[in-house]
Amino acid sequence: MASDCVDEVRARGTAESCQVHADNWESLQLFLTLQTQWRQVAGMAGCVRIGLDYAAIETPLRLYEIKRKRRAALFNDLRVMEAAALEEFAVQRERRSQQGN
Repeated sequence: MASDCVDEVRARGTAESCQVHADNWESLQLFLTLQTQWRQVAGMAGCVRIGLDYAAIETPLRLYEIKRKRRAALFNDLRVMEAAALEEFAVQRERRSQQGN
């Protein structure tokens, strides 16, 4: 289930701009902070992202002094964005494999 924003960007074919509701800003910033923390496996299809390294989430939460009571909601938001990103990565992988045929 991709977010409306991902669908909008995919339809335009560009990531130039996408509005972010103020309630989601903190979650998006955390997600972007973790953009280098993807777990990957190598296989016949090349390197495939399988999800975020959840152990890496705690450090930015502490560094940015996110209150404990807010962390569960942020983690749930991250999981939604992670699922949408994994979906998009799969679409891109499929596109590349079709271009190779």
